[in-house]
Amino acid sequence: MNTVAITDHQLMGKSTISDAQVAQARRVLALKRAFQRELGRKPTLLQRTLIDRAAVLTAKAEVAALDPTISANDCVRLDGAAARARAAMFKAIATRDPSGPTLQEYIASKQRTAEPTR
Repeated sequence: MNTVAITDHQLMGKSTISDAQVAQARRVLALKRAFQRELGRKPTLLQRTLIDRAAVLTAKAEVAALDPTISANDCVRLDGAAARARAAMFKAIATRDPSGPTLQEYIASKQRTAEPTR
């Protein structure tokens, strides 16, 4: 099961969760899906952890930015933490998986197998 696969029924099944918490959970899930789409494949455990952290901190920063009771200092600090989490996540996503071949290696191997033997 995908880590971001959760239904409205699961979110609303708990009577102690407020509407704001449901909205926050949905936003976190939407961010996780968006970040995973950027990856383009199933994330590794480390990448999944970084995606989760970036999604949660980004959603919290968005809520804090709209809350007048949050100080500007706290809002800036949370936004900075979210930005650093996203940067770490995108850096981990950008690194090529060393176990797989490069595009040139893949094309060369396909050309070798496609050539007829004499």
